[in-house]
Amino acid sequence: LYDDLSEFTHPNYWCNLAIMGEIDRKNNKLNFGKEYGKWKSALNIGITSALIILQISQKIYDEMTEILPELIDVWKLKNM
Repeated sequence: LYDDLSEFTHPNYWCNLAIMGEIDRKNNKLNFGKEYGKWKSALNIGITSALIILQISQKIYDEMTEILPELIDVWKLKNM
């Protein structure tokens, strides 16, 4: 997931050229546009990553509600 997100968000080959176009080595040129790029796979990476992050966030939130009273007690004891 980290590798996919890094490739998706950083301005490198995947984020720029692979999504927006392709290299035409035979004619020594760059072709840009949706018909040349990989918009569908980039969108899939973004949606999948967002869903995973939301699931992780929900799990952390649920677990925090269980331990929050204990954390508050520890904080109170430390600050007395």
